[in-house]
Amino acid sequence: MIRPIACAAIVVVFVPSFASVVTIEALGGAILHRSALGEMTMTAFRVFLATALLSSGLAGHAIAQDRYAEQAQAYLANFASTLADRGWDFEQAIDGSLRNGYRSTRWIHLEAGTEYFISGRCDDDCPDLDLKLYSAGSLVAADTDDDDRPLLSFEPSRSGEYRLDVIMARCNDGPCRFAVGVFTR
Repeated sequence: MIRPIACAAIVVVFVPSFASVVTIEALGGAILHRSALGEMTMTAFRVFLATALLSSGLAGHAIAQDRYAEQAQAYLANFASTLADRGWDFEQAIDGSLRNGYRSTRWIHLEAGTEYFISGRCDDDCPDLDLKLYSAGSLVAADTDDDDRPLLSFEPSRSGEYRLDVIMARCNDGPCRFAVGVFTR
């Protein structure tokens, strides 16, 4: 089990199974990392960090770490690993819980000319999760398919704040937990 401790701009992640400590320091927007295991590639590090943050509940809203939140986070972490193998970098994570038919609106910053992949996952009681992305009030990308794995692929023409709506289209036993990852390439 990964146990993070957050303190100002420093995050220390203990990985008991490896008996090592990874220290992450945010300095001027750059992320430096050291490990008793040796240097990691930036992609491997970002997947490690995404998994640690999702597993800990530090990313996004602080929600109770119950088995449903862990399910959604584990599904997203597994998908993040697959994306990393295909050259995508983890950018940010969003998680939370919603009842059937409700939505959560989040604001994310996107840079012009950068390719983005936004993916959602939810717990086993959620058969349908949707994502919609808006720029200046206009819908620019959406996945409203009847499934629990929405995917958005988007390359903005302008930098700025974009509205991301996470919609719990169907939740069998609410509230249902969700986890959304934003990836870049």
